[in-house]
Amino acid sequence: MASLAFRFEEITARELKPELYELDGISRATIEAHYKLYQGYVNKRNEILARLDGVDTTAANQVYSEIRALKVDLTFAIGGIKNHEIYFEHLGGRRRRPDRTDRRPDRARLRLVPGLARPT
Repeated sequence: MASLAFRFEEITARELKPELYELDGISRATIEAHYKLYQGYVNKRNEILARLDGVDTTAANQVYSEIRALKVDLTFAIGGIKNHEIYFEHLGGRRRRPDRTDRRPDRARLRLVPGLARPT
C-alpha cells in the first residue's frame, strides 16, 4: 500500500472570547450551538487527515477514489472552520452609525473597474 507524502498537525478549536456570550441580539444558546458546530468541523478535519495518511492509493479508479471522497469532505470541513472563525471574529464588533459619505460610492474606486458606469 502506497502512502501519501504529507504530515499533518492536529488542531484544536480556538477558545471563544467570553464577551461573545453576553451580546445583545444573539442568545448564548445560539453562540454555543455555533461553537459546537465549529468544534465538529475541527474534529472532522483532524479525522479526515488521519484517514488520508493510511488510505490505499492503489485502490483508486475512475469510478471511485477514497482519496477523492476524503478530499471533498476535507474541503467542506475546512470551509466550516474558516466560516465559523470569521463569524466569531465579527461578532461584537464596534457599532457605529454610518454617515452620509458611507452611502455614496467611492468615485475613485469605481473608475478603476473597467466598463463600470461612472456615477453622476
